[in-house]
Order: sequence, then structure tokens, then C-alpha cells
Amino acid sequence: DVMSWGWNDNGQCGRQNYGDLAAHSDSHRPQIVTGLSDVKGIRAGALFSLCIGKDGTVWAFGAGGNGQLGQGDTKGNWQPQRVDTFPDETLIREAACGDAHVLAVDDEGRLYAWGRNNHGQLGLGSFSDASVPEHVEDFYVVARVACGAEFSVAILGIESEQELDAETESIVWAWGQGNHGALGNGYSSDESRPIEVDALRGLRIREACCGSHHVVCNTTDGRFFSWGLGSSGQLCRGCVWPSDSRAQKEASMPAQIDIPSLMPEGWKVMSGANSVHGWLVSCAANSTMIACQFHENHNSILVLGEGDGHKGTLRDWDFKVLAEPVAAVACGRGFEIIVTVMPERVSLVNLAKSVAADSMLSI
Repeated sequence: DVMSWGWNDNGQCGRQNYGDLAAHSDSHRPQIVTGLSDVKGIRAGALFSLCIGKDGTVWAFGAGGNGQLGQGDTKGNWQPQRVDTFPDETLIREAACGDAHVLAVDDEGRLYAWGRNNHGQLGLGSFSDASVPEHVEDFYVVARVACGAEFSVAILGIESEQELDAETESIVWAWGQGNHGALGNGYSSDESRPIEVDALRGLRIREACCGSHHVVCNTTDGRFFSWGLGSSGQLCRGCVWPSDSRAQKEASMPAQIDIPSLMPEGWKVMSGANSVHGWLVSCAANSTMIACQFHENHNSILVLGEGDGHKGTLRDWDFKVLAEPVAAVACGRGFEIIVTVMPERVSLVNLAKSVAADSMLSI
């Protein structure tokens, strides 16, 4: 089952009762989205949602004003609708959502894009919106995709997870809104066609995550690189405090994140300068969360970026140590979620409450 909760003013939670669901009785709790089954992936845009079926189908619901629902029109819909405007026999295995645009990769590595295109974020060589999936013809095989608010990132050069673990490099491309250096090419201009992020050539990039105007990617050997807007400290470079003059406010080229330098002094001494290995990253609008490990039994979560500790959310900089291995991390506006693996069960840690035992919910 797919479950949703939160703001639903455009039907993005897949239910008809529009408005702030938290304002209604029990509606702040997860509820099942009807009309969906055998879903393997869920993505969220600003005011719409996307689901990927195990059978390669795509379903969308919510706001559709820029064609982001892929139905050939600009209508919104609270009911999940199948995106059946792909070429015949297309099976989608991966997708990403920006504020109002979508990237989708089929089982042969072909890339499709649709939705808002005011900054060229669809990569089609134009600035016109598309209400049905359009083939982005610049690529041969796309492995991963990610979307910022109005820009896009793709990782090429690998055809499978097995090849990712082999001795082969991957290639990162970006396009769309270049404001704040988000495209990683040294400039701030928009690009309506994909351009290579040259500074990452030769590295084996596992995944890329985007905030509104920044990107953090990780390699197969546990290193992290960042670029774009850093005014809230989300680049994890220079200094952990955004108000510090040493903090890098903006970077138009990728650079490696020095994770040990961001750790509290006590933990830094315990872990040693070279023993930190990172493996998971998630970005929200103006924040970044990294999961890393030092020594054998210490798992830590490092969060940098926008936040003030309000109602238990993390501050501009925060560092947490967990006893359980971390399986997944996710950031939203004003909240963070960690999925940890515990003996005989998986638990979800919602840092908007705390990382205390009583905030773990079995799933």
C-alpha cells in the first residue's frame, strides 16, 4: 500500500479533501492512497506526486498546471492517473521530480522528461513546457536521475548496479536553471541542453541528490562532493555555521566535502581523520543530511543547512550518533527521517521529534 499525509491543497496526497490535512481529525496520520498497488517507488514534487509500479507503469496526481502529470493537458487530479503517454511498451524503472517537472528512465536507459520548462530543465533544447513525456536524445544510457527545483542531473556510463561496482567511471550531466552555480560548470547561466560536469570526470558516482539550488553526490568509495547554493551551510564546505564568514555561500564547481572537519572535536578524535566512510545522502530545499560510519559500530547522521531546532527539528548544524545501522535517509522542509535496521525489524526515526527510542515507529 501507498500511504500519504500532510498538505493536500492540490490533491497531492491522493485524496479529495483538499486543504491542510493536519487541520482535520486524524488526517495528520498516514492514510492509504486508493487506486495504487504493487508500487516500488514514490517521488514528490512541490504540489504533485508520482508513483512507479513494479510493472514499469507510472502514476501521477496533484497539481498539473505545467503538464507535470503527463496527461497531455494542464489539469490537476487528486486521483492517481496512469501516465500512458509514453511510447508503446515503455517500462519505467527510475524517476525524479522537481518543483513541477519530471525525469523518468526506462529499462533500457532512455531518458524522458515532461512538465515545467521555464529554465530548460527538461533538457529538450527549448524553454516550452511539455505535458507528455519527451525523449531526451542526448544520452545513450542513463543510470540515475535527480531534480532540483528547476534544474536536472543525470548519471551516465553505467548500465547496472553490477557495473557500478566494477572499475568503471560514471559521467554526470546537468541542465536547467544555473542560478547559484547549480549546474556545476563554473557559470550561473541556464542551459536547455545537458552539459557535462567536467570536474567529476574519472570518479565513480553512485548517486546525486538535489536541493532547490544545490547538489550533493557520493562515490562508490564513500566520498561526497557538493556545489551550488550554500547560504544555509548546505554545501557542508568551509564551516558548519552559515553565519561564519568562512562558510562558502555559493560554489559553481564541485569540491569534496571534508566530513571529519564537520564532526564535533570529541568524535573527531575518537574516529580518526581518515576512518570516516559515508554512504547515504539526502537533500531538502536548503539542507543536506549525510549518513556516515566511523569505527565499526558507530553510525552517525550529519545534517547541515536550514533549521532552527523549532519543535524538535534539527538546527543549522547537528550531529547524531545512532546505535543501529542506517538503511535510508530523507529530508523535507523542516523535518528529517532516518530508517534504521534493527534486529528482526526495520524502524523509522523521525528527527522532527527526536532520535529517542520512543520516536521509533515500526514499519
